[in-house]
Amino acid sequence: MAQSGVKVKINYKAALEDGFVFDNSLERNEPLTFKIGSKRIIKGLNEGVIGMKVGGQRTVVVPPKFGFGKNTLGGIIPQDSFIFLEIELLDAEIEN
Repeated sequence: MAQSGVKVKINYKAALEDGFVFDNSLERNEPLTFKIGSKRIIKGLNEGVIGMKVGGQRTVVVPPKFGFGKNTLGGIIPQDSFIFLEIELLDAEIEN
């Protein structure tokens, strides 16, 4: 199960409120691997995978304070944007 400190591998699709998909790991055939709690991942994604089981899927709505906040991302993501994530947990492992 995904919990703090566990290394996870996910597929995801990230979209804005208007439905614009700005990132999709499936289209790139490139799952994302990260350790839950990592500072390189937005807080909403870190928290959004907690409690998932391998093979599970969920949709997470990330409010601006757990996403990009007042920052913009390459002119694609406006300030104070909600991010809608569709996540599938492919793998979870405790690192030694």
